[in-house]
Amino acid sequence: MGPQTVGEERPERDEARVLFEAEHLRLTEDPALRALWFTRLPTRPDDPAELLQDYRLAVGYTGPLHRGYTAIIDAREAPGRQDAAYEPIGLRIRGELARRYARVVVLLQSVAGVLHARRFQSRDQLPIEIVRSVEEAMAIAAGARERPSDRAPAEGSFGDDER
Repeated sequence: MGPQTVGEERPERDEARVLFEAEHLRLTEDPALRALWFTRLPTRPDDPAELLQDYRLAVGYTGPLHRGYTAIIDAREAPGRQDAAYEPIGLRIRGELARRYARVVVLLQSVAGVLHARRFQSRDQLPIEIVRSVEEAMAIAAGARERPSDRAPAEGSFGDDER
């Protein structure tokens, strides 16, 4: 069987468990794969700051054990956001996850979404993989065994804000 792409389901694994769920985001831990699935739900926040708040809360459910994990942002079901108000929020989310976890993978559905994400990846210089296949996201996670750098979070990252 070849790589799965658009519309594929993430395999349900016995070890996986939901750590957090809110209106716009679900966080699932998969210890066997050493992955955290940040699954964007098919809701569109009126204010992009609502999405940032969901990520802040979700990250609070992870700890030092998860630093060697891969963060997979599964945005296949998320409504597209290409407006100027969302761009800085998306950068903060991707940047913070890149500082906290061994790897970050963004899983997208459409070719347009991948092209849009790659434009930001090139501009922002973040170490993020962009894929359209669950199989490819899982393969990247399976290879993530090194710890992230110990660099401090950037000033203003959502981990530094008061809650």
